Amino acid sequence: MSARAYCVPATGAQIYLPNGTLIPAEGMDLELTPYVRRRIADGGLSMGKKPTKKAVTEEPS
Repeated sequence: MSARAYCVPATGAQIYLPNGTLIPAEGMDLELTPYVRRRIADGGLSMGKKPTKKAVTEEPS
């Protein structure tokens, strides 16, 4: 099994994976391939924390 990490693009950066997939601004879980490691090293990507899903609460009327 390969190492994985949650990666987030630098502010304003549009980073594409080799298969053409755009990494969303909120980030995504990625396999740490040589390509991803290079983007982390050059500052285009950074390792971040996966966002937690917050429970949606309804406001009383």
